[in-house]
Amino acid sequence: MRCFTTELRIRDPQVAYNPGVFGSQANVAVFASAGGGIGVNISEDTFAGVILGDIENVAGVTGNVNVVIPTGLGSISMTLLFSEERGFSGATLGFGPSRTKFGGSLTASSTGIATLRGALKNFQRLFSSDQSAADSCGL
Repeated sequence: MRCFTTELRIRDPQVAYNPGVFGSQANVAVFASAGGGIGVNISEDTFAGVILGDIENVAGVTGNVNVVIPTGLGSISMTLLFSEERGFSGATLGFGPSRTKFGGSLTASSTGIATLRGALKNFQRLFSSDQSAADSCGL
């Protein structure tokens, strides 16, 4: 028997932190995503991930491959993220309960992001009469 479902998911806002390694800029962000897909994936998890490059690279539309594998203590989930601009963009690894023994789905998600660095740059622009000076501060 084949069991395919479509899903629409909207994630609660999440917090992301980029420590500024591998040539990226340190930053903190809040992000949320919404998307849909096809597959069997009835699970929840707490996750951590890696996005290639700066934290803003998580924004926009991604195609995602999601896999959920059971363990004796819960389920491990893994998501691979791909974007048209960057190809492979990152991955997440999570742990939590699942309603099915195995799960998997292909999804498309749109993610919005607000960063601390972006907020500081916008605040600086409010008080700068010279726009090029604000842009050259490295924020």
